[in-house]
Amino acid sequence: MWAWGGDRHVRFWSRRQLHETVVHHADAALALGVTFDIPEDVAVDGVEEFLDILPYARWRPEVRELTGDGETISWRTGSGAAWLITLGPEGFAYERSAARASATLHADTAAELLLLIWHRGELERQRMDGETKLLRWWADHSMI
Repeated sequence: MWAWGGDRHVRFWSRRQLHETVVHHADAALALGVTFDIPEDVAVDGVEEFLDILPYARWRPEVRELTGDGETISWRTGSGAAWLITLGPEGFAYERSAARASATLHADTAAELLLLIWHRGELERQRMDGETKLLRWWADHSMI
């Protein structure tokens, strides 16, 4: 099936629409000043879906610059979810891992992280350790 991401199955679209709807529901809630909860399992999958589709976001030329020489970025949540992003010459790879990294971004929940990576939050309000310049560079090149 046609899809603009790497997963060429119909499930691509149901997953994409779930997370698109979640983010826009959060937009509406934020605009109205009401509380909105994203279930943790949905948010965890949303973070991974973001990382899965990011290399295909060709309308953002900055995405092509998400390369490096083995630098690592860790995203960690207070709920226990954690990802390790490794920058390589051809792009980046990720895995679920709490391994140490050059730079670490801490969020209370995966939902908070999901909204941050979709540019619904401020990086500077998060706790960052290590090479914070690397985290800011990643955010500038990846946040949609």
